Amino acid sequence: RIASSAAAGAPPPPPPRALSPAEDAAVGAAAGAAEALIMQPLAYWKAERQQRRFVLRRALDPRFCYRGACIAAMSIAPITAVQFSVNGVALRNVRAARGGEAPTQLQAMACAMLGGAASALLQSPCQLLEINQQKHGGSLQDMSRRILQAHGLRGLYSACSLTAAREGIFCCGYLAAAPLLKSFVQRHRPELAPSVAAAAGSVLAGLTAATVSHPFDTLKTQLQGGLFQSAPQGSAGMPASLLPCRDLAVRRVVEDMRRASSGSTWAFLRLSYAGFLPRTFRLVMCTFMYGGIAEALRPIARGLGDRLDA
Repeated sequence: RIASSAAAGAPPPPPPRALSPAEDAAVGAAAGAAEALIMQPLAYWKAERQQRRFVLRRALDPRFCYRGACIAAMSIAPITAVQFSVNGVALRNVRAARGGEAPTQLQAMACAMLGGAASALLQSPCQLLEINQQKHGGSLQDMSRRILQAHGLRGLYSACSLTAAREGIFCCGYLAAAPLLKSFVQRHRPELAPSVAAAAGSVLAGLTAATVSHPFDTLKTQLQGGLFQSAPQGSAGMPASLLPCRDLAVRRVVEDMRRASSGSTWAFLRLSYAGFLPRTFRLVMCTFMYGGIAEALRPIARGLGDRLDA
């Protein structure tokens, strides 16, 4: 009884130290690589639906739905590393500016959006290569050379601003909104298991992020997937699918979508949200998986960092 009273009066243990930028990056890289390998078919299905090329036989064929899996896995690790690391650095700076107080909810969301936008500098060219390899086949080296020959470095960064907007919203969901929603659920339903609260927060955050960001994703995919326009075989001495499209403006993509929808607002919205279900499912799973993997890896990264510093 005395021991329990002493324990009850003891101050709570100090919170674990914040991870360093390198530790945040390592955790983010591991979470991103694991998710990319598991969810690659959904990324392929989403891109095919958005480009109005979806065929069930190809969608179920691993030779097609795992096209680009190598670049996806290799590219997502540094991307999520940047997202976790930039978010962590921003949160630490905000905390320092507030005299050690925790950031507000809006500040936490802004830090997460900054991490997502920063990652677009890496993600935009990688996804452009992935989409065009899925569409035209060939090696990554050949596709890179074709894009640079046709459009230069600007072509590799086609739709980078759209990628930044999409990733900012997505990171706001999984790095900030999901943990906040998990805490909200735990406060109001303390009888629920932590995993159930995390799942509920992931579903709400992932669904919201997917709904808000999907039009940006559709425009990005169509702009990057339309890097080479169709032409008769042998036109200008180039294969049909590799004749460069000279107009890389978002305006062209929007006009193409308006023509395809015949002026119907409802049809235009349907095109804007093409591929919504597979992408939303993936974002919800990403949000849950990133949160779970990061929660499991942070103590390990913290322990390894402490041992290296000792």
